[in-house]
Amino acid sequence: MITEVGECIRVAAVFGPGGEVEPKWFIWRGRTYKIEKVTFAWKVKEGRATVHHFSASTGTALYEICYHTETLQWRLMAVSPE
Repeated sequence: MITEVGECIRVAAVFGPGGEVEPKWFIWRGRTYKIEKVTFAWKVKEGRATVHHFSASTGTALYEICYHTETLQWRLMAVSPE
C-alpha cells in the first residue's frame, strides 16, 4: 500500500558531472534511512527547473524522493513496504 507524504527531508547525496545526482541516505521525522539501492530514477521539467525523482529502497520499504534544482529542496513524496 502506497502512502503519499509530501514532506521536506534532509538528504546526503553525491553530485556528479553532467547533473547526475545519487542519494545515499535521508532523514525523515528525526530518523535516518540508508538507501541500499536506487531502483528507478527519472527527471521532470517544471518551468526552468528540473525535478529529479528516485525510487529508493532501504531494504524494508520503498521511498519516492525528489530533488528540485531551483529551490534546492528534497521531498519525500511517498512510501510503501517492500
